[in-house]
Amino acid sequence: MKKQCFCLFICCTLFFIDKVFAQEKKFQQIQLPEEISGVAEEFSGMALWNNRVYLLPQYGDQQKKERLVEDNFFIYSILIDSINLTLDNNIPLTKFQKIKVKNLDKLQQEVKEGYEGFEAILIMNGTVFMNIETHDNFTNCYMLKGNLDTTTNELTIDTGKVMRLKRWFNWENAGFESIAYIPSENKLLTAYEANFHTVNYAYLVDTGFASESVRTQIPMLPFRITDLFMGDKIYALNYYYHGDHAIYADSTINDIKTTIPELAEQLNTDPDYLKEKNHEYARIVSLDSLSDTKWKQVATFPGVKNNWEGMVLFRKGALIVSDANNNAPHQVTTLAYIEF
Repeated sequence: MKKQCFCLFICCTLFFIDKVFAQEKKFQQIQLPEEISGVAEEFSGMALWNNRVYLLPQYGDQQKKERLVEDNFFIYSILIDSINLTLDNNIPLTKFQKIKVKNLDKLQQEVKEGYEGFEAILIMNGTVFMNIETHDNFTNCYMLKGNLDTTTNELTIDTGKVMRLKRWFNWENAGFESIAYIPSENKLLTAYEANFHTVNYAYLVDTGFASESVRTQIPMLPFRITDLFMGDKIYALNYYYHGDHAIYADSTINDIKTTIPELAEQLNTDPDYLKEKNHEYARIVSLDSLSDTKWKQVATFPGVKNNWEGMVLFRKGALIVSDANNNAPHQVTTLAYIEF
């Protein structure tokens, strides 16, 4: 009997160790170079192009958040090979490139007046698309277009190419936080961040900005859409911050219980679960295509202290990056790999 119990103990211990190891392997944090790892960076978007990962800060100059400035706005890029070395061999990231963003001060006055930071980035063959969020009382957010010169490490914004993205309804601190290229439509897809209580919507945008954006619906989704990426499917980064709890009425909570079973137990036990600090929730979901009617859950990962806002597909999963909202010690800047 003692031998059987001992064997059972060993098996249970090994199972637990394997499970912990598997979880750690599926979610790996990547230490950013010290110069860009602070909460002041407020990373709000990520792009993948030409063997590099690009990180977009929300504001280029932390001392001048309320206006667009050219003299000190940079995005950053890191070699994919360096990230692979970090993941496979635990070699720290030490090198990155700074890309100066030019012509921001030459944008139209309406863009400058509404400006509340950058929220999304996509790069296609050297052409860069970036979204600007505006103050809650502004009708439009904006998508910009520019050219990336990798020899000079400069991104020049085309001030004659500005796409208006109209808000059809307003939620606090919500804009268009995502850009993905949809080959079947030959268009860019950008989704409104807030999608509570109502039919969610997005826009299809011509890559040449030759015509106005076209409104399209996507399925409703609890919590915010903070990024999109097109791979074999349409992937969305779906994040809940406890400060949003006032948005969710009882009927919405019931929807959450139905669509996210892993939250149902907590909500049944404690109806105020989502109102409490440190109960943030983060996941990746997917649609098979724009005609799909239901989001499918792909993976979940730690939400506490990580305001996840950027995502690109990478290896057998995705890279994700957080916007620390310049809010130490309550939030941290994190780059991570999640396998799914």
